[in-house]
Amino acid sequence: YKELLKTAAQQTEDPKKKEEIVQAVKDEEKLLPEVVDVSKFVFRDPTNLEHKNEFRDTAQRFNRAVNRAQNKVLPKQDEKNVRDAGAELKAKIAAIRATNRAKKEVLEKTIEDAKPIQNVFLRSVEKRVQQLPPKNNANSALNELQDVWKKFGIGARRGATEKDLEEMQQKLVDSVQEVTSLTGAEQIGAVQDVEEALDNILEVAENNKPEQLRSVATDLTNKARTLGEKGKSLPDPGQRDKFSYAFGKMNVPLKDVLQRAQESVKDPQNQEKKKKLKEAIDSIEVPLCEIK
Repeated sequence: YKELLKTAAQQTEDPKKKEEIVQAVKDEEKLLPEVVDVSKFVFRDPTNLEHKNEFRDTAQRFNRAVNRAQNKVLPKQDEKNVRDAGAELKAKIAAIRATNRAKKEVLEKTIEDAKPIQNVFLRSVEKRVQQLPPKNNANSALNELQDVWKKFGIGARRGATEKDLEEMQQKLVDSVQEVTSLTGAEQIGAVQDVEEALDNILEVAENNKPEQLRSVATDLTNKARTLGEKGKSLPDPGQRDKFSYAFGKMNVPLKDVLQRAQESVKDPQNQEKKKKLKEAIDSIEVPLCEIK
C-alpha cells in the first residue's frame, strides 16, 4: 500500500500533489508505530479505560491519515455524499417538470440527464445504509423513492396534468428529503465540510499564504457552527446526546487550530509550528470521527 502511494507520487506531474502524497505517507508512517505501541497497553490490560480511549483516538487519527492519502491518489469521482447528491437530484426533478410543456425531445433529454445524478444519489445512499443499524428505515424509504421516481418519469413523458406533476414532484422531493434525513446525510455532509475547512487551513499554513488565513479561518468557524446546528436537529435523543458529547470535545481543539495557524503563518520557516498545527488538526478530527 505504501509503495502504491510512493509510486503515485513519482508518477504525478503536479508538484503540489506530489508533495501532498509524500506528506500523507509520512503522516501514516509516523502514526502507525503509535497505534502499535498503544495497542500493546490495551492487550496487557483490557480493562484500563484510559488505554482503550488512547488507542481509539490514535487509531482514528491514523485512519484519517489513510483516508487523506487515498483521497490524494484516488479521486472520489461519483462518490459524492448523500446530501449534495440529493440537492442535485431535487434540482433535476424541478427541471423535468419545467420542461413538461416543451418539445418531447427536450423532455427526453432532461430526463436522461437526470439519470447520472439519480444513480450517484442511489449509490451514495446504499453505501450509507450499510453503515446504519438494521432498524433504520432508510432502505424502505429508498425503495419508495425509486417507485415514485419511476411514476414521475412516466407521468412527465405521457404529458400528465400540471396538478398531477406538481403532486408527484412534491412527493419525490419529500422522498429525497426523507432518505437524506434517515441516513444522517446533513450531519455527515457538515462533518465533511469541516474536514475540508481544516485541510484549507493546513494548506494556507504549509504554502505560506497569510493573506488567505482570515478567510479560511472564518470558513472553518462558520462550518463548525453549522455542524453544531445540524446535530441539534437530530430526531433521535440518543443520537443527539452522542453528538453533543463529541461536538463538545471540539471547542478547545478548534480554538487551538486557529491559534496554531496564526502562529505558523507569522513564522513560515518554523517547522515546529507547522507540526503543532498538524497535531491540533489531528486532535479535532478525533471527535469528528465520533460524530460520523
